[in-house]
Amino acid sequence: MDPHTFAPAERAVFRRLTTPEKVQRFLDDLVYNKESDGETCRSPRRVMRDRTGHCMEGALFGAAALGMLGHPPLLLDFEAVRDDDHVIAIFRERGHWGRWRNPTTPACAIASRSTVRCANWR
Repeated sequence: MDPHTFAPAERAVFRRLTTPEKVQRFLDDLVYNKESDGETCRSPRRVMRDRTGHCMEGALFGAAALGMLGHPPLLLDFEAVRDDDHVIAIFRERGHWGRWRNPTTPACAIASRSTVRCANWR
C-alpha cells in the first residue's frame, strides 16, 4: 500500500500501529457505528476522522493498516443466513492466519458482539 495516498496526519496514525495487536486496539477504541442516520461504508480515512466504524468499515481500516505493515490487504466475509454478515481483515504470520506472537491475538475486526471478534486459525 502506498503510504503517500494518505495525508501526513493520517500517516502518523498508521505509523503508531506497528503490529496487528495495535491495529486491533485502535479498532477496539472506536465507537461502534450503528448507522442511525442511514447506511454507511466509511473509508479508512473517514474511520480515522470520525473515530467510529462498523464491521465492514473496521475491516477496511484493518486491511489498510495491515497493508502498511507489509501484509496483503485481505478481507474475509462470513455470510450469515439469519444474522448480520461479519467481515474481518486477515493476515498470515509465520504460517498462521490472524495471529501475532500471542496466540490470543485476533484477526482485525470490529464486532457488534464478541462471538467472532477473537477468531484465530492455525
